[in-house]
Amino acid sequence: MEFPDQTIVELFRRRSARHADQVAIAAESGDTTFAELDRLSDRLAGALAAAGIAPGERVALLAVNGAEFAAAYLGILKAGAVVLPINVLLNPHEIGFVLGDAGAVALLYHPAVAETVTALRGKVALRLTASLGAGEGGDWARLVGHRHPVPQPAVDPRRDVAALPYTSGTTGHPKGAMLSHCNLVSNTFSIMQ
Repeated sequence: MEFPDQTIVELFRRRSARHADQVAIAAESGDTTFAELDRLSDRLAGALAAAGIAPGERVALLAVNGAEFAAAYLGILKAGAVVLPINVLLNPHEIGFVLGDAGAVALLYHPAVAETVTALRGKVALRLTASLGAGEGGDWARLVGHRHPVPQPAVDPRRDVAALPYTSGTTGHPKGAMLSHCNLVSNTFSIMQ
């Protein structure tokens, strides 16, 4: 089966338009519909662009699974940036290596790993570090609370990198695995079958 050239954002937007009121993410803290996920990720994309994050730049995502993770992942892609997902179980030294090796310019993180992020301060140069927490000290409300224009970057689904997950590094330092939008779309279609 041949998959059409499209970005993961285009695939998500079509799904969201068809199933806007359906639950996209079910969680104990509350369900998130496709429409809500689309709106939150649009707002985050606008906030990233307003903060100077340019298409192709790496934005690290150090977060547990949940609506904030999904909205941040999509928001990074909608901004035209590359998602750099980082395992929350890594120690600060390992995370620092990944951030530096990938050339990350921003870090979005879950409040559960705030101590780890504090240990990184001053060791890695980032233009933006923001907590995905909604509570006190969290940046989530600030990031998605303002309506910045949603960027419309030109993205080549076959050539442009969408995500840069790092390998486990069993024989040395971890290495980034560059995944295009077509890689992610193909994976999505294969899971759906």
